[in-house]
Amino acid sequence: MTSPIHKIFLLILVLLGISLASKAQVRLSAEVSPSLIANRLETASDTISLDSNGSGVRFRAGLMVDIPLTEYYFVQTGLAFNPIRLGMTLREQGISEVYNLQYVEAPLMLRLLTSELSIDTRLYFAVGGIARVLVSDRTNAESPAVTKFRPYDAAIHIGAGIDRKLGYQTTIYAGISYNRGLINALSETIATDEPLIVKSDILRLDVGLRF
Repeated sequence: MTSPIHKIFLLILVLLGISLASKAQVRLSAEVSPSLIANRLETASDTISLDSNGSGVRFRAGLMVDIPLTEYYFVQTGLAFNPIRLGMTLREQGISEVYNLQYVEAPLMLRLLTSELSIDTRLYFAVGGIARVLVSDRTNAESPAVTKFRPYDAAIHIGAGIDRKLGYQTTIYAGISYNRGLINALSETIATDEPLIVKSDILRLDVGLRF
């Protein structure tokens, strides 16, 4: 059965294809995002101490599409490759592991531009959601505590930054955004009396060139 996340992902791909084929003045952006990734961990167990073993930096890259609604309001979607670090420690079991998960993701956001603060310079704000599909998971652990990861994820996105026009069709932008994971990344783990839950928190520096 197709998961809700896969359906959302397919819908975004269809919207992306329609927008590129339409006569609307869509704008494409190449975007890179150095990301600081931490994890939220929890369990209802009274016998397991589930802790994070730190945070890490990864680099996300993608192609974004802005579909104009008005001069100041845009629907933003696209495709990106996003590696996410997942780290956890089970004290009683003497386990401390790091997993490297690789996702293909598609955002669906509302992007707002302000009036010009100075010549060719405006602020932007973005809010929306992100659908992710897992394409790879790796760890160096010999006997990993996680035996299977969920094949999809979703996150809430909020961000803000500066948008500066360089020419008639070229704009550079830079901003900060926060992604809060909504779905437990773990599907199957070693036997525990209560499920283990791990979700991602990502703080990004988004830098892009729109043309």
